[in-house]
Amino acid sequence: MSEWMPLAADWWQKLALFLSVGLPGLPTGSVDPQQLTIIPQEAMIAVSWDGRGPGTLNGQGFDGAIADPEIQRAIAALQTGLAQTSEEGAASATDHIAAVWQQISHYPGCGYVAFQPATQQSPPRWEAAIVISPGPDGPALLEQLRPHAPAWLLVDANAPGPKPFTTGLVKFQQIDSRLIWSVGDAWPRIAQRLATGAGGLATQSDFQGLSAALHAESAAARVWIRLPEVLPPAVGVSAPVREFVAPFTSWSALLSLQSEQGHVVARAALKCPPAILAQRGPAATIPPKTWTRIPADALYVAAMECDLETVLQTATAIVERQLPPGHQAGSLLRRLETELGIDIARDVAPSFGDTWVVSSSPSTGGALGLGPVFSLSVTYPQQAETTFMHVMKRLQSVMADDADATTWLKSERVEGRTVYCLQSTESPWHHVAPCFCLTEHELLVTLQPQTMRAHLRFLSESRPNFAERDDLARKISGASTAEFYLDGRALTSVLWPMVPFVIGQQLNQPELRQLGIDASLWPSTSAMVRYSAPTTARLQQTDFGWIVECKNPLSLAPPLIAAAALLTPPAPAMTPDSIKPELGQPMELTIDLGTAEGQPSPTPDTQVVPAVAETPNPPAPRNAWRSWVPGLIRAVTPDDVEMLIPNEAFESIEAGPSEERLQRRQARRNARRGIAEPATPTPIPAPTPNP
Repeated sequence: MSEWMPLAADWWQKLALFLSVGLPGLPTGSVDPQQLTIIPQEAMIAVSWDGRGPGTLNGQGFDGAIADPEIQRAIAALQTGLAQTSEEGAASATDHIAAVWQQISHYPGCGYVAFQPATQQSPPRWEAAIVISPGPDGPALLEQLRPHAPAWLLVDANAPGPKPFTTGLVKFQQIDSRLIWSVGDAWPRIAQRLATGAGGLATQSDFQGLSAALHAESAAARVWIRLPEVLPPAVGVSAPVREFVAPFTSWSALLSLQSEQGHVVARAALKCPPAILAQRGPAATIPPKTWTRIPADALYVAAMECDLETVLQTATAIVERQLPPGHQAGSLLRRLETELGIDIARDVAPSFGDTWVVSSSPSTGGALGLGPVFSLSVTYPQQAETTFMHVMKRLQSVMADDADATTWLKSERVEGRTVYCLQSTESPWHHVAPCFCLTEHELLVTLQPQTMRAHLRFLSESRPNFAERDDLARKISGASTAEFYLDGRALTSVLWPMVPFVIGQQLNQPELRQLGIDASLWPSTSAMVRYSAPTTARLQQTDFGWIVECKNPLSLAPPLIAAAALLTPPAPAMTPDSIKPELGQPMELTIDLGTAEGQPSPTPDTQVVPAVAETPNPPAPRNAWRSWVPGLIRAVTPDDVEMLIPNEAFESIEAGPSEERLQRRQARRNARRGIAEPATPTPIPAPTPNP
C-alpha cells in the first residue's frame, strides 16, 4: 500500500486485525472431542479451541453480529485492504500471524508446553505440540498457510525425500485427519493417549475441579496454566528466578470462553494454596443496599470490598516511592494524621466501612461518564460525622477566608446536608472542584458541585434505583467482592453516530477507494446497537481461590472504537507553504535576466548545495527475540545433536538475515503467489560533456 496518511493507515490496520481475527471457537463450529486427551496431564501451559462457525442471521449478541450483512461488508473490505498490503510486500509479522490464526481458527485445535519429570526409564525432558484437526480440508489449509509460514514448517517429516535441517527441532506430520507440529517427538505419546484415553488433561484433578466451578465442560476455548512443584532445568531459570516463582508453583488457573444465548461469557478460576486463603480470611461481599443508592440509568458502576486502612497504606506507599531518596517509610501517613489531627486506626477505620463505589449517570450530569460519584460506606454514622466535621474544620482553619485567597473551602446546605467544596485558582487542576458530603450511609465525593447537588436530589427523591432494574436481576451477583457494570449500548448510541462526520477525510482517499474502502462502509448505529448488551464483571472468593466472570466483553468494542476515531487528529491540509522543494533544488524561484548586454548569465562554477544533506539509511534494528532464540534451541536440543550444529548457525540466527537474503526470500514468496517480479530499471549513462 502506498504511503497514505500514516496515522489513519495504522489505526485502520489495527481495527481490521481486531475485527478479522475474531474469537476462538465463537460462534460455535466444528469440535474435536479428543482435544483434552491430546494434551498431557503434565502440561504447564495449554490452549484448546473449537472451530469457528458462520454465526446466526438475526441472532443475538456476537452470533448475530458476525452474520449481519452490514457488519460483514465492512469487515470484508478491511480484510481486502490488509490482503492487498500483504501482496505488495509491506505486511509485518503481526499481519502474517493474524492471517495464520484466521485460517486455523476455522478448525478445532490445541497446543501445549509440558515438562515430563525424570523416571527410572527416562531422563527429564520438554515436550510441546500444536495440533489442528481440519478433517478433509487439510491439503487446502496447508496451501492457505504457505504464503504466511516458512516453507520448512510445512515439510512432512514422514514424506520421502530430503528434509530441511530445521525439521530436527520442529517436526511436522500429517496423521489421519490432523496436522501436528511438535518439539521433543511428542506424537508417540499423543497416539498412546488417544488409543488408551488415559493420561490426558481431562483426567487431571485440579483441571476437573476448576472446570466444574466454571461450568466449562462445553467451553468453546480454554487456557490452562500450572507450574510444576519442581521447576525444570531451562535456560534463564536462575536461582533468583526460581526463588521468585517458587511461591506460585502450586497454583493453577483455568480460563474459559463460551457462548450463552448468543452472548460471550469469559470466566477464569484461580486455585491457590490453602495457607494463603487462611491468611486472608473469609472475604466480605458487597451489601445489597449498595445498589439502592445508585440511579437506575447509571452508565457504569464499579463496586468493591477492600479494607480502608489497607487502601490508605497502599496509596501513601505509592506516593512515597515518588519522593526523593532518604525519605522515611510511613512518615507521609503520620504527617497526614498530624495535619488533620486524627488517628486513622482509632478514628477513621472503625467509623467507615469497606465498600467502595464509583458510578456515573446521565440524570446526575454524567451523560458520557463525565460526572462520577465516589462513595465509601459508613459503619457508625455518629462517630463518622464527628471525624468528618473535625477534618473539615481543620481544613477551614488553615485556609484564608478572604477575597484574595487562591485556595479556599466553601460550604453550603443542599437537601438538608452540608456540602464542602474545595476550590483553587493556582492549582494545575483548577478546572476540578472536589466536593465532600457525609450522609447517614456513605461519604460522597464528586469532581464538581453540580454533580453533588444532582446526586443529593436523587437520594432525597423517590426515583428508580439500580437495584430495581429487571434486566440486572441475573447480572449482579449477591456473593461477590467486586462488581463492574457498563452500559455499552447507551454509550454506542451516543458516540457511534458522530464518527461518520470525522472519518470522512481519513477514508475517502484515492488509495483506499482502489481497495473498495470509503466512509460509506462504516456500519450504522442500528447495526451496532442491536447486538450490544450491558457488560458485567465480578470477582468472587471461593473455598479454593477466586473466580472472575465477564459477560458481553465485546460490547465494549464499539464505544472504544468510536472514541478512538473521534480522538484521531485530522490529517494536515496540503498548502503551498507545506510543499517542500525536491532534493538539490533551491528554496526560492529565481528568474535569470542575463547581463546588461543582453547575453545569458555565465554558469556558476559552484554546484547547487542540496537542501537536505544526504545521509545513508541506518541499519535495520535487530529483533529483540533473536538474542534468546539460540539459548532456546540449546535448551530443547539433546547434547549429541547440539554438537553437530556449528556456532556460525547460532551467530547467523542472532544477527538476522542480510538484505540480499531478504530479497531472495521475498522473490520466493512472490513466485508461490504468482506475482511477477518487477523489471529491473536499466541505468541511464551519464551524458558526455562537449569538448
